[in-house]
Amino acid sequence: MDSLELNKIVAAILTASVIAMVSGFVAGFVVQPPEAPEERAYVIATPDDGDVQVGAETPEPVEESILVLLASADAAAGESVTRKCTACHTFDEGGPNRVGPNLWDIVGRPIGGADGFNYSDALSGLSDQTWSYENLDAFLAAPKAWAPGTKMAYAGLKKADDRAELIAYMRGLSNDPKPLPEAEAAPEPAAETVVETASEVVAETAAEVTEAVTEAGEAIAETAAEAGEAIAETAEQAADSVAETAAEIATDVATDTSDAAETASNGTETEAAAPGETQEAAVPASGLLAMIAAADPAAGQKVARKCRACHSFDSGGGNRVGPPLYGVLGRAVAGVEGYTYSSAFKAKAEETWNYDNMAAFLAKPREWAPGTKMAFAGLRKEEDVAAMIAYLRQQHDSPPALPE
Repeated sequence: MDSLELNKIVAAILTASVIAMVSGFVAGFVVQPPEAPEERAYVIATPDDGDVQVGAETPEPVEESILVLLASADAAAGESVTRKCTACHTFDEGGPNRVGPNLWDIVGRPIGGADGFNYSDALSGLSDQTWSYENLDAFLAAPKAWAPGTKMAYAGLKKADDRAELIAYMRGLSNDPKPLPEAEAAPEPAAETVVETASEVVAETAAEVTEAVTEAGEAIAETAAEAGEAIAETAEQAADSVAETAAEIATDVATDTSDAAETASNGTETEAAAPGETQEAAVPASGLLAMIAAADPAAGQKVARKCRACHSFDSGGGNRVGPPLYGVLGRAVAGVEGYTYSSAFKAKAEETWNYDNMAAFLAKPREWAPGTKMAFAGLRKEEDVAAMIAYLRQQHDSPPALPE
């Protein structure tokens, strides 16, 4: 976002603030409170002979206890909330761990208690506690606040009703659901009376309006000056860019003309594509193997950063959103035990991952395996494909040899 757009936003916010304050001021004059009756219909006894504290603050509303909300929570609605979680967790009995642990029978389970899952220090340090209803509620509301240092990226469920419905659904994911403890309803907040005189309100509002209008005028003037500078700078940069681009185009045209003349003089001919066919610039198998042999695995490791959110590359790594990729070369296409493959991969269960099909898949996953659930679009650069495969060869106890 450039400075001109930012200044427009600041000016809009200031203008809206001024309008809101003036509206409140006008409303105070238009709407008058009803006059008090000459005689009281009945008298309400108050402490200290009816004295009322002036300017007392109204307390914040108290959020209802999760135990109270659970008594009437809709577990079916909680199942809909789990859509936010299924990318990283499974909920079925015996389901595998993914980026996060399996959540079957989570209520009452020790924190950090899922077999085979590598917990962060933030949660493994709480292994003496269990996932009680209160702990689940606090963690789901703000994971990083409740367990500082947790690797869970989810920001949390802010609505107490959503948390109650989700916990009610997870409570039912058990062969022996934990009972709901009895809870007392949260006390109603005490109401305090805030009294201010009309003259004080009017005086304070008028002062704020005056100050806001002054600040808005200064901001608008400053914005106009900065906008003029930004426009001048942008025009200068555009002129430089156009000149640079024109020079590059001229150089490319001269180079292409020279190459064409040299080709014509050597009598070189280009084979035409058959009618209805399109020529593709594909790397021959021998060329691919040569590129893999010459590729730097360290460069492939950088390319693999795009994949680490869904795959493990470590020896002994478990399933996540996708299967582990350590030792993938030479392995059956759908050969990881415990991982649920899509039908696109099950259809290729007889194949193994070799250099050719791995390169084809990395370049265009959806074309190589139509119907795959993998969201990644593919690697467009042949150099990245070769470097990635070189890195996969490194992440292997005994990688297949590169044919000569």
